[in-house]
Amino acid sequence: MTNYDSYVNLLLRSNLIPEIDKELATRSLLEFIEQAWPVLQPATPFVPSWHIDALCEHLETHYSLIARSEALRYFVEGYSWEAAAPPVKDPGAR
Repeated sequence: MTNYDSYVNLLLRSNLIPEIDKELATRSLLEFIEQAWPVLQPATPFVPSWHIDALCEHLETHYSLIARSEALRYFVEGYSWEAAAPPVKDPGAR
């Protein structure tokens, strides 16, 4: 019965739904777009379709591959993690 009690306590938390939504949006670009759409285009309903799914999947896949290859390159070449960050330009320098 302790598992049941812990689930009941978890479900009774008032901030659980926003926490779940936030976690889903950080894990999925499609979920992020669905949650952000009413904020960006309140007068236009979001209509999901296959092409949006395909674009999100494509972008997530390539971002993941790029991030992993960059991290691996810096690890193999012995660079520090600070070196992996893009350089910051001085706006006053020419």
